[in-house]
Amino acid sequence: MRPRPGKTNRPVVLVLPSSTDPAHRRVADSLAPLLSKSGFKTTVFAPSPGITPGTARKKLASLLSREPAGICHIQFFSRGLGWLLPARFPQETRVVLTHQGASLALMEHPQAFHALARRAAAVTTVSRAGLRELVAAMPWIRSKSCVIPNGTDLPKKSRTMRTESPRKRGNHILCVSRLAAYKGTDILVMAFAGLLARGHDLDLVIAGPDQTQGAITRLIRRLGLSDRIHLPGTRTPGQVSRLLADCLFFVLPSRKENMPMALLEAMAQGKAVIASRVGGIPEAVRHDKDGLLVRAGDATGLTKAMERLAQDQGLRLRLGRRAAASAERSAWSAIARRYRRLYYSLE
Repeated sequence: MRPRPGKTNRPVVLVLPSSTDPAHRRVADSLAPLLSKSGFKTTVFAPSPGITPGTARKKLASLLSREPAGICHIQFFSRGLGWLLPARFPQETRVVLTHQGASLALMEHPQAFHALARRAAAVTTVSRAGLRELVAAMPWIRSKSCVIPNGTDLPKKSRTMRTESPRKRGNHILCVSRLAAYKGTDILVMAFAGLLARGHDLDLVIAGPDQTQGAITRLIRRLGLSDRIHLPGTRTPGQVSRLLADCLFFVLPSRKENMPMALLEAMAQGKAVIASRVGGIPEAVRHDKDGLLVRAGDATGLTKAMERLAQDQGLRLRLGRRAAASAERSAWSAIARRYRRLYYSLE
């Protein structure tokens, strides 16, 4: 169903867990403007830090009450949306629920997700693996569920070619990720220690918020690697782009995953990537074609994969070029078109 010329389309409220988390901001900053350009009057609702659950519910209810015949699209990550229980929606509002979290098992508020899934007119998830997980847990969801992957912003071609800029010191391997057990941060630290023990002169940068209460920092100190592993914390999109442009290659050794946006971003910038063979990652990365896949939790295997890329510039370039080509299918513009078609189908 296509919008008629000159006709105002149904308004969309895009609900995100927060206004500050990098992953949440990626969706807000990339998807919302594209939906607006396609004719939908799109508003982002992302609670500010410190807002109470009751206040968040009231503000969302007020927003939806202004145009009750709209679409409320909830991007449900693992954390931050417990306040939606018990949320109330106008009867005319069509709720779309997207499963963004790494795994249902990691959800802080599964009751809220289940309640929203019952209310939703459509449920999407960002990988085929995520859809299988949903259907296994909630078989009744099958008839109204589908896969719409995560997207990435495609950089200018000149930036995607900045894959090799060697310096005498400071060449770094990059991981953009939460510091968390499910992201395999501890495995990465141990694997990197193994890489240094094999004589490689590299640094490791892990950029993201620390959810380990300092455990990763203590592990790094215990291994004597504080001068080689750098934890700059959460970085802005521009800062991440610069880290990617200068890194040797990108690593994401998750134990659980759905479809990580940071991985897609690294591929879009033409970087060779190493990632775990879990969740939806193999849907984006084909081993030895778009990147290297390793077994989750295998520090020795990860060390070998990193050593392989560190030693072989030709392999890095080949994987990086293919990764960039593959990432073009994940452009946010293409993802926005798929959401647009879904919204039309609900009218």
